[in-house]
Order: sequence, then C-alpha cells, then structure tokens
Amino acid sequence: MNRIVSVLGLITALVLMGCTPPKAVLKSSSQVLGELEPHFRVNKPIGAGPFPTVIVLHGASDSAWYDHFENVTAKLNTAGFATVFVDSYKGRGLSGQSLRGGTLLPPERASDLLVTLDWATRQSWVKQASIGALGYSHGAATIMDALVLAPPLKKPDGLTDAPPKGMSPLSAAVLFYPWCSDDVVGIELTKSYDEDWSADVPLLAFLPGNDTISDMKICTNILSRHQAKGLPITSIDLPGVGHTFDQKTDDHGNPQSTYDSRATQRAYGEAIKFLKSNLN
Repeated sequence: MNRIVSVLGLITALVLMGCTPPKAVLKSSSQVLGELEPHFRVNKPIGAGPFPTVIVLHGASDSAWYDHFENVTAKLNTAGFATVFVDSYKGRGLSGQSLRGGTLLPPERASDLLVTLDWATRQSWVKQASIGALGYSHGAATIMDALVLAPPLKKPDGLTDAPPKGMSPLSAAVLFYPWCSDDVVGIELTKSYDEDWSADVPLLAFLPGNDTISDMKICTNILSRHQAKGLPITSIDLPGVGHTFDQKTDDHGNPQSTYDSRATQRAYGEAIKFLKSNLN
C-alpha cells in the first residue's frame, strides 16, 4: 500500500475530529540548521567544482532516504549537478507518520529549504547563483510555501529569525506531484493555497492527471494564478499517471502501482533540461 496516500486523509480526519495540527515549534535558523546539517546527504559529480547544486526535499514516506532518492541523486550527479538531500525527520525525531499526521506542515518545513539555501551559499564546492530545489509531494508543497514565506517580508512558521539573503539564492525549482490542499474546517494546511509567492523563481511542475493523493485542480489553480502575474512557471500535465509515478518501489521495497516508465523518462528529461537552462 502506498503510505503517502494517508497524507491528506489523515490530516483531514484529525481536523474533522477536532484534533488540530500542533502549532509550529519556535526555533532560530541556527537551531534548524543544527538539526538538519548532521543528516545532509551530499553527492557531487566527478571533478573539482564548484558545481551547480540541487537541494532535494523528500515526501511523506516512512523513510526519508531510500532507493528512489539514490536513483534521483545519481541522475542529477551524472548530469553535472551536486545534490544536497535534506532529511526533515531525523534531527526532529519525527517519522513519516508524524509528517502525515500534520506534526510538520509545509509552512513550518519551509525553514528547512531556507536554512539549507543559506548553508549552501557558504560551501566552496557550490556554484553560487546556480542553486536549485527539487521537491516531491510534501517536499514540493514545502517549496511552494517557502516562496510564499520568503524573507524579508515574511518567514516560515515557527522561525524566529531568517538568513539575510532569504530565498534569493534559489535560482530554479522543480516540483514532482506537489501536495495541494485547501483549508480544512478553517485549518490552514498550506500557505500557497490562497497566498501569493513573494519570490520570483523559475519553476517547473509535473502534475499527474490521475493523482488521488493531491488535488491537482488546486495545484493548477495555484500555478495559473502566479503565471497570470507574469511569474516564470511551466506546468506539465501528465495524463493517465498517478502520484509517485516515477518510483518503481516505495520506501519498504514494495512495488508502486502508479509507476510509469515512459512518464518517468519524460519528466526527468524535462527536469534536467530545465535545471541546466536555469543553473548555468
């Protein structure tokens, strides 16, 4: 069974039962980095660098790092990108169940992207002005909410301060089957549902036509709203495919019923072409 399926369902059920998601925990940017940095997985192409670099954000699977992300980072490394995989679980003592239950929602998790961006700007092997982000499901929603909550006007939920450069080091972003949801019984699950992005970043999104986990109509409305404002956004509809279409197996090694090899080949071809164009 695809465990990501319960992301929206579990949160919605908790809200309907009166169990609202917990408030974001107040932390400084240095505290967030202290939780994340020991668990960064950095992989680089062959060569001296500096390299264009992609920050990778996982979804709400039980395990953050598994075969899928080994394959993704290998593809990106072969294409000439360094990668920084961000584990949003370990440093917080969380699990996929915690994420699916709303313990860590995208407006708070947006701090992970913000502080990792700032960290990346201080690494000698990172090519500056060539940093991108790649997010899956909940991780893609995290990127969208980080764009809403970009400093200096705003900051992620629970973050008491923000790195001075804010989201400006981010030069491009790619979203695979972003988790899009409206407010449930007045509870705000994501910021991007009805708030506009305050950072102008080239973005590519893959929207599966048969996604039963995320509401692709909401995703389309969010992206169209920002396209109408002149933001550099490209969305690619993938008819007939579902959530996690690019994953042969889940984090437990079970086959993913939604896997589609042709859609996967197309999506990664487009994603790498997009990243090369914007992280030059």
